[in-house]
Amino acid sequence: MNPSQNIMVTQGTFQDSTPSYYILSQLNANTGQRNWGTYLGPNATEYGVEFCGIEADDQGVYILGFDGYENSSGYFGTLGAYKPQKPGDADLFLSKFSPTGRRVWSTYIGTPNPEGGIRNAGLSLHNGKLCFTGIQVFSSHNIATPGAYQDVPPSVGTSDNYVNPFFGMMSTDGAMEWISYYGGSNAGYVSNAAHVWQSPQFMNDGSLILFGAGSATEGITTPNAAFPTCVAQSYGASSYLVKFNPNSLGVNESQNNSDIKLYDNPNDGKFSLEGKALNKIGLKLNKTDMSGRNIYTQNLPASPKVEVDLSHQLTSGKYLIRVKSPEKEIYNSSFIVK
Repeated sequence: MNPSQNIMVTQGTFQDSTPSYYILSQLNANTGQRNWGTYLGPNATEYGVEFCGIEADDQGVYILGFDGYENSSGYFGTLGAYKPQKPGDADLFLSKFSPTGRRVWSTYIGTPNPEGGIRNAGLSLHNGKLCFTGIQVFSSHNIATPGAYQDVPPSVGTSDNYVNPFFGMMSTDGAMEWISYYGGSNAGYVSNAAHVWQSPQFMNDGSLILFGAGSATEGITTPNAAFPTCVAQSYGASSYLVKFNPNSLGVNESQNNSDIKLYDNPNDGKFSLEGKALNKIGLKLNKTDMSGRNIYTQNLPASPKVEVDLSHQLTSGKYLIRVKSPEKEIYNSSFIVK
């Protein structure tokens, strides 16, 4: 459309007068009539913005996008947001609009390295949580949050062939919960960055599915999966499908009312559990991978300190343990095996 013709916006919305190449509109699902429309973008004369996903609930509309416009001057950041200023030349942004077309909050997601996303399939919404995905070129700046599932870049290099996929969780109130990489040491070394991508989808039970593609031949699959090894690659990349248990993600997954502590973490598969709550008879220890699949179960002795040796069973990676009594779960935590 011609942005000089103000026919696609309605008064009282976020941007009802300054033209842009982009329009956000809400239509009545029953009649097809427009409820409201607003311009969305910093300038009507230059391109540089792409949209990677849109979701909605009764609280508003959520848009994930990519800002590669050099003169956007923080357009996609709001005061008090997670990142109100643009960190680099190219970054993701995530914005929330009210049911009446007013912008509620907007934040950048990125580093001084270039970040981007997959068009139209990079955002999923479930029960007040927004999962977003993206890719990061180079690895000189870490986008992951400390303690996340994978908090260091898996593919290290300074050329634009090194592309690391990442995913993260933000509340619908705009609070960043965590950001994690996903993949092995050669996660993103490809001849074309367009071949590295991932798309999120929440399931009804809150579990998270990631469907993507990359060049990693390790750090992707789990034992006993349908295809635990990479069998073929097209254009230097292979597709993958990953499921995360809703309780296995985040920076601090341990939400416990007991005094149990786990140490050392990270470890080599040998660790200790300590706490008065372990004195109870009939406790069981369950260990799962990050998809929630149970790998190991053992009965725990009634003792305030228990030594656990799983070094002969575990490979490098992140795992989740749960301590359960006959009545309920009393402790859960993640740990990393180096």
